Amino acid sequence: MILKMGVKEVLHRTKHLAWGTDTHLYRTAADFTGVLPSRLQSAGPRVLKQNRGNGGQGVWKVELASELAGDASIVSVLHAQRGSVPEEMPLAEFMARCEAYFASDGCIVDQPFQARLREGMIRCYMGADKVVGFGHQLIKALIPPPSEGPDSPAAQPGPRNHVWP
Repeated sequence: MILKMGVKEVLHRTKHLAWGTDTHLYRTAADFTGVLPSRLQSAGPRVLKQNRGNGGQGVWKVELASELAGDASIVSVLHAQRGSVPEEMPLAEFMARCEAYFASDGCIVDQPFQARLREGMIRCYMGADKVVGFGHQLIKALIPPPSEGPDSPAAQPGPRNHVWP
Protein backbone atom coordinates (compact mmCIF):
# COMPACT_ATOMS: atom_id res chain seq x y z
CA MET A 1 0.00 0.00 0.00
CA ILE A 2 2.82 2.41 0.85
CA LEU A 3 4.39 1.93 -2.59
CA LYS A 4 1.03 2.56 -4.29
CA MET A 5 0.68 5.85 -2.38
CA GLY A 6 4.06 6.97 -3.70
CA VAL A 7 5.19 8.41 -0.39
CA LYS A 8 8.38 10.08 -1.69
CA GLU A 9 7.35 9.92 -5.33
CA VAL A 10 4.95 12.79 -4.61
CA LEU A 11 8.04 15.05 -4.56
CA HIS A 12 8.52 14.27 -8.25
CA ARG A 13 4.83 14.53 -9.12
CA THR A 14 4.66 18.02 -7.55
CA LYS A 15 8.02 19.39 -8.72
CA HIS A 16 6.25 21.97 -10.88
CA LEU A 17 4.47 23.53 -7.87
CA ALA A 18 5.88 26.46 -5.89
CA TRP A 19 7.63 24.21 -3.35
CA GLY A 20 9.06 21.94 -6.03
CA THR A 21 12.64 21.72 -7.19
CA ASP A 22 14.82 19.95 -9.77
CA THR A 23 13.55 16.45 -9.03
CA HIS A 24 14.32 13.31 -11.01
CA LEU A 25 12.67 9.90 -10.60
CA TYR A 26 14.54 6.66 -11.27
CA ARG A 27 12.22 3.71 -11.93
CA THR A 28 14.93 1.16 -12.72
CA ALA A 29 18.45 0.38 -11.56
CA ALA A 30 19.63 0.78 -15.17
CA ASP A 31 18.22 4.31 -15.34
CA PHE A 32 19.78 5.10 -11.96
CA THR A 33 23.27 3.91 -12.92
CA GLY A 34 23.00 5.52 -16.35
CA VAL A 35 21.91 8.99 -15.21
CA LEU A 36 23.14 9.60 -11.65
CA PRO A 37 26.85 10.09 -12.52
CA SER A 38 26.11 12.97 -14.91
CA ARG A 39 23.64 14.57 -12.47
CA LEU A 40 26.30 14.50 -9.73
CA GLN A 41 28.77 16.16 -12.05
CA SER A 42 26.43 18.81 -13.45
CA ALA A 43 24.18 19.56 -10.47
CA GLY A 44 26.36 19.02 -7.39
CA PRO A 45 25.36 17.18 -4.20
CA ARG A 46 22.14 15.19 -4.41
CA VAL A 47 19.67 13.78 -1.93
CA LEU A 48 18.45 10.34 -2.94
CA LYS A 49 15.35 8.86 -1.31
CA GLN A 50 13.87 5.42 -1.67
CA ASN A 51 10.12 5.68 -2.19
CA ARG A 52 9.25 4.37 1.24
CA GLY A 53 10.71 4.34 4.70
CA ASN A 54 10.93 6.53 7.74
CA GLY A 55 13.54 7.67 10.20
CA GLY A 56 15.98 8.38 7.38
CA GLN A 57 15.98 4.80 6.05
CA GLY A 58 17.15 4.84 2.45
CA VAL A 59 17.76 8.60 2.33
CA TRP A 60 21.28 9.63 1.31
CA LYS A 61 23.28 12.77 0.65
CA VAL A 62 25.68 11.94 -2.18
CA GLU A 63 28.43 14.11 -3.65
CA LEU A 64 31.51 13.60 -5.75
CA ALA A 65 34.69 13.35 -3.70
CA SER A 66 36.90 12.95 -6.78
CA GLU A 67 36.67 14.00 -10.41
CA LEU A 68 34.17 11.97 -12.38
CA ALA A 69 35.82 8.88 -13.80
CA GLY A 70 32.81 6.69 -14.55
CA ASP A 71 32.08 3.95 -12.05
CA ALA A 72 35.52 4.49 -10.51
CA SER A 73 34.53 7.93 -9.19
CA ILE A 74 34.67 8.27 -5.43
CA VAL A 75 31.61 9.69 -3.70
CA SER A 76 31.00 10.89 -0.20
CA VAL A 77 27.72 9.51 1.14
CA LEU A 78 25.84 10.23 4.34
CA HIS A 79 22.85 8.12 5.34
CA ALA A 80 20.07 10.10 7.03
CA GLN A 81 19.58 7.51 9.77
CA ARG A 82 20.51 8.76 13.23
CA GLY A 83 24.09 7.90 14.17
CA SER A 84 25.38 7.78 10.59
CA VAL A 85 28.73 9.26 9.62
CA PRO A 86 29.99 10.21 6.15
CA GLU A 87 31.67 7.45 4.12
CA GLU A 88 33.72 7.58 0.93
CA MET A 89 33.34 4.77 -1.59
CA PRO A 90 33.37 4.08 -5.32
CA LEU A 91 30.23 5.38 -7.03
CA ALA A 92 29.55 1.92 -8.49
CA GLU A 93 29.56 0.42 -4.97
CA PHE A 94 27.07 3.01 -3.72
CA MET A 95 24.77 2.50 -6.70
CA ALA A 96 24.87 -1.29 -6.13
CA ARG A 97 23.90 -0.66 -2.48
CA CYS A 98 20.77 1.14 -3.72
CA GLU A 99 19.59 -1.57 -6.15
CA ALA A 100 17.33 -3.12 -3.50
CA TYR A 101 15.23 0.06 -3.53
CA PHE A 102 13.88 -0.92 -6.96
CA ALA A 103 12.39 -4.22 -5.76
CA SER A 104 8.60 -4.58 -5.88
CA ASP A 105 8.10 -1.59 -8.21
CA GLY A 106 10.16 0.69 -5.97
CA CYS A 107 11.91 3.82 -7.19
CA ILE A 108 14.40 6.48 -6.11
CA VAL A 109 13.69 10.21 -5.98
CA ASP A 110 16.69 12.48 -6.69
CA GLN A 111 16.74 16.11 -5.54
CA PRO A 112 19.46 18.73 -5.04
CA PHE A 113 20.90 18.96 -1.55
CA GLN A 114 19.74 22.20 0.09
CA ALA A 115 22.63 23.72 2.06
CA ARG A 116 20.16 25.66 4.21
CA LEU A 117 18.86 22.38 5.66
CA ARG A 118 20.26 23.50 9.03
CA GLU A 119 17.41 26.05 9.17
CA GLY A 120 14.95 23.20 9.47
CA MET A 121 12.33 21.46 7.44
CA ILE A 122 8.66 22.24 6.88
CA ARG A 123 6.22 19.33 6.62
CA CYS A 124 2.75 19.63 5.16
CA TYR A 125 0.14 17.32 6.69
CA MET A 126 -2.74 16.26 4.49
CA GLY A 127 -6.10 14.74 5.33
CA ALA A 128 -7.65 13.36 2.13
CA ASP A 129 -7.53 16.38 -0.22
CA LYS A 130 -7.09 19.13 2.38
CA VAL A 131 -4.11 20.60 4.18
CA VAL A 132 -4.67 19.99 7.89
CA GLY A 133 -1.48 21.47 9.27
CA PHE A 134 2.20 22.22 9.00
CA GLY A 135 5.20 21.31 11.08
CA HIS A 136 8.67 22.83 11.43
CA GLN A 137 11.54 20.69 12.68
CA LEU A 138 15.22 21.40 13.17
CA ILE A 139 16.67 18.19 11.80
CA LYS A 140 20.24 16.93 11.83
CA ALA A 141 19.96 14.23 9.15
CA LEU A 142 22.26 14.68 6.13
CA ILE A 143 24.44 17.10 8.08
CA PRO A 144 27.80 15.64 9.17
CA PRO A 145 27.80 15.00 12.91
CA PRO A 146 29.66 17.40 15.21
CA SER A 147 33.14 16.54 16.44
CA GLU A 148 31.62 15.18 19.68
CA GLY A 149 30.22 12.30 17.59
CA PRO A 150 26.94 11.13 16.04
CA ASP A 151 25.42 10.15 19.40
CA SER A 152 26.22 13.42 21.19
CA PRO A 153 23.41 15.74 22.32
CA ALA A 154 24.47 18.28 19.65
CA ALA A 155 23.75 15.68 16.94
CA GLN A 156 20.18 15.01 18.06
CA PRO A 157 17.25 16.50 16.12
CA GLY A 158 15.49 19.54 17.50
CA PRO A 159 11.83 19.80 18.47
CA ARG A 160 9.02 19.44 15.93
CA ASN A 161 6.64 22.38 16.22
CA HIS A 162 3.17 21.87 14.73
CA VAL A 163 1.02 24.68 13.43
CA TRP A 164 -2.61 23.83 12.75
CA PRO A 165 -4.93 26.11 10.79
